[in-house]
Amino acid sequence: MNPTLLSSVRDEILTHLHFTPKQTDIYSVSQTGDLANLSGLPSSELESLPSLLKLRNALYSQEFRDFLCAVTGVKALSGTKTDMSINSYEKGGHLLTHDDVIGTRSVSFILYLVKGDEEDGWREEWGGGLRLYRTSEDGVPENEPCLTIPPKWNQMTMFGMASLRAWLIGSCSTGEIVSRC
Repeated sequence: MNPTLLSSVRDEILTHLHFTPKQTDIYSVSQTGDLANLSGLPSSELESLPSLLKLRNALYSQEFRDFLCAVTGVKALSGTKTDMSINSYEKGGHLLTHDDVIGTRSVSFILYLVKGDEEDGWREEWGGGLRLYRTSEDGVPENEPCLTIPPKWNQMTMFGMASLRAWLIGSCSTGEIVSRC
């Protein structure tokens, strides 16, 4: 994705959006509302989010849905049941092991907007990585992840629900924000 656009998106998110802290037995996160609802905002508020609106529209587009299908092997996505929010994992934030199978969800993706670039990016020791687990035939995840993907600026991770194994977002050990979109 265009790094200049994403920098503007990150600035707009941190300046203009409201995050609601949420905590359950499997997560501790701050989250925005569904980005589908951006269109319902008054024009005065939308004017402060031009880059986020451009990104949201691109991610909701038929072209992007076709790309998701090609990459994940999922059949056609209608776009009528798209939901997307922005999660912020601050120090101690986490999302425990789960499978993301919710209702009719076919695909999940994470777009990382963490601060920094290659030279000054996220450090693995800060935590917050996406950990993927193999599961047994009865769906129980193994104890150790088979793959850990640390957050990285402008990185997108995506997977279809049919191919999904259990996954989690590891606990963050820094005050820096991990933003997921």
